Amino acid sequence: MRRSLVLVAAALVAVGCGASSEGPDYPQEGHMYSQTPTGPAANCPMAIRSTDLEVIDLDDGVALEFEAHGDHDVVDLRNRTRNLASLHYQNASGKPGQPIYGVAVRNVEGGARIELRPSNPHDIGAIQRQARADRDIMLTGFCDGLALR
Repeated sequence: MRRSLVLVAAALVAVGCGASSEGPDYPQEGHMYSQTPTGPAANCPMAIRSTDLEVIDLDDGVALEFEAHGDHDVVDLRNRTRNLASLHYQNASGKPGQPIYGVAVRNVEGGARIELRPSNPHDIGAIQRQARADRDIMLTGFCDGLALR
């Protein structure tokens, strides 16, 4: 019986060692990425567990400000914020049903900020509401299904 348990344990270790070396593209509890992941998490600043998100109304648009609470997370957060701005917000501008808006990414203390400014001032309220809907989605730790598409 003891020998059988040893063989089963050895087989499990061998199978585990043969598994893919690629890690998941979502954060695991207590896991810090040693490099920027690929896939959806690479574009989501909120996949970093120490991140806060604030939506700030601007006179001419809205800002989504991401702040990391660990110095080691700031560079990763800024990279993810730029990816999100590039792949999501810049591609969404002007699509059917979406206003045309300018997108800027700025570094802020402890993180980064995406600023969205519609070309038509009548779209400011819509952009601000959509940014809040995006915040609510991102607070779950994911960026799939954002309102501004």
